[in-house]
Amino acid sequence: MSEPSAVPTEYQAGRVIQLQILEGSSGSLAMTEKNVSVVVERVITETMSPVMQVRFHDRRAILKVYDRRCGTYLRECHEKHIPCTAQVEAAYQSFLNSGAMGPFLEEMDHDEATSEFPRTSAGIRQGPDGMARFEAALWRITDRQFRTEAEVYERLKDLQGVLIPELYALVHVVSPGATAASPKKDYQTVYGILLQHIPGVNLDDMIEEESRPTTQKGWTSLIQQAIDATYEINKRGVILYDSAPRNVVVEASTFRPFIVDFAQCFFKDKLIQECVDSGVARQGWDGDAEFCETAQKFDNCGAVGRSMVRRLRDSFGFTVEVRYPKAGELLRDIKRQRKARGQDE
Repeated sequence: MSEPSAVPTEYQAGRVIQLQILEGSSGSLAMTEKNVSVVVERVITETMSPVMQVRFHDRRAILKVYDRRCGTYLRECHEKHIPCTAQVEAAYQSFLNSGAMGPFLEEMDHDEATSEFPRTSAGIRQGPDGMARFEAALWRITDRQFRTEAEVYERLKDLQGVLIPELYALVHVVSPGATAASPKKDYQTVYGILLQHIPGVNLDDMIEEESRPTTQKGWTSLIQQAIDATYEINKRGVILYDSAPRNVVVEASTFRPFIVDFAQCFFKDKLIQECVDSGVARQGWDGDAEFCETAQKFDNCGAVGRSMVRRLRDSFGFTVEVRYPKAGELLRDIKRQRKARGQDE
């Protein structure tokens, strides 16, 4: 007989989720309420975080929640899914009650800052008190992902509704039966983001769709727009850790691409500060150049475009000609932006 599950049942089609609005948008949908109920229409993915299409106020939206109890890939350990059971949850609660979470997080931060190969959540699970510490490590991951994604949407405000979805609100998921009191740092609060719904499919799947571009010119335009959108994000000092066609949603009616999934990103100012703190930055060192070198290694634009070019050639027999940023182009654009803002080098 399997152990009782501690995974929330509300992340399913037809269920109602209660949300507390932590911070609303000033965009097209001003969230003035403190609390809102959303109905789950379908679950889009549960790989790292549950992502759901929801409805509220006769409007569709996307709700992404950062919940350590969920995620097929998040909870993988040595190629095996580790379910969050009642026993696991009890062990985690005991860990929190003992006051062990604070020291554990400090230990993880120190390990990450000083070790060339920081411990993974899978490795932690094999160690002492592994069941509870594994959950603590997953909480740390999901908390960081929420804060990173929220920060990206804040930094890319000018691209919201244009090249990325509009952020409607940062939210706290209210557990069934609980009150919507202000969430405190109890290491159990589940946060989320409520986003604009883009009716369409991701770029990776579009090649199989009936409603897809029908000409070589149409495909060229779509892929070039996706590459350009990714480059605009890089220009604003953000590098995507996971850049791929699956993270581009194409609006069905216009074939306009929107870049999504910013839970794992690097920020230019933070990368530069890390270099300064570590002593890498010496006289004559150029932080902008360092950032651009990192961006080149991750090659966000190429990660979006090149696999699609190959697939189109294999599927339809034609080669789309798209333009990628040239060497040094990102650095020149960043310097130009800095100069336009009147900032010193």
